[in-house]
Order: sequence, then structure tokens, then C-alpha cells
Amino acid sequence: NNLNDKFIFILNKLDTFKKGEDSVLTTINNAKDYLKEKGINNPIVFPISAVTALGVKIFDEIKDDEDLLDEVETYIKKFNNPKREDLHLENYTKDILTPQIVNKLNNMLLSENIKDKVLVHSGILSLQEYLIYLNNNYKYINFLNCIANNKNDTNFEKGVIDTMSKNISNI
Repeated sequence: NNLNDKFIFILNKLDTFKKGEDSVLTTINNAKDYLKEKGINNPIVFPISAVTALGVKIFDEIKDDEDLLDEVETYIKKFNNPKREDLHLENYTKDILTPQIVNKLNNMLLSENIKDKVLVHSGILSLQEYLIYLNNNYKYINFLNCIANNKNDTNFEKGVIDTMSKNISNI
């Protein structure tokens, strides 16, 4: 396994970017160039706005805090603004995501639910779905490796369980 299989890099706080002053694409490319200089040839980089996603998630719980509500509403407007497609962060990771994940995100964008749209645009759901995909994929590969490594073992079942336990402890 190479370094590219071991790391996911997250660029957060993209909600602070100002139109005309900051570029999400330039920031991603600069991060990738830096990582390539450090020996990571094809870095996986996810741009996100964690504060925007958190605001959407807790929106209904903060109705009594006008200041916080105003701040969250600003993020929602900013990330749902069609003139700010540069902040539709899911678009920067479509080449990393599986077609199934892209379809799931696109279906959420077709929804009338503004909160769903903002969650997609925040980049958090792209990252979440990718991590779920990796986790499920790793479990499957780990299981197949365990079977292959123990197929000639007289106590096959115990060998598979022992191998899986060792692999999990090495994560």
C-alpha cells in the first residue's frame, strides 16, 4: 500500500472565502502541489465548511439564540446562492467519488429541502459518503484477504477470525 491509500486531506473553513478575493480551486491545487512535493502523488483532498454543516444540523435547536441563528442563516444563504457556485464544494470531489455517491448527492440537490442542498454544498456529505464507502470497501477486502490467507488452515474459521482481529488492530 502506498501513502495515497492511507490519507484523506481536508481543507476546512472555506466558508470564509470571499468572492473575487479567494479561490477554492486555487487553494485545492496549492494543497495538492504541496502534498506532491512531500511524496503523496495523487492526494485525496476534500474541501469542506464544517461550520456550515453544523449550523444546518443544529438549526432547529438554536431558534432562541438570535445571534447564532443570524450567523447560520448567513451561511445557508451563502452556500445556497447560485451566484456562488465556487462554494458548491461537492463539485471539487466528483472525480474522487463513486457514481453512486455522485447520484445520491445529485438527488439531494433536486430536493426542495434547502438544508439538504446546503449540506451537499458544504462538502461534508461528500466526505461522509466517501468515508462510508472506504469503510465498507476495506471491510470487504479485509474479509477476502482473511479467507485467502487461511484457506489451507485446518481450523479455517479460527484462522479467519484471528487474521481479521490482527488486521483490525493494525488500523
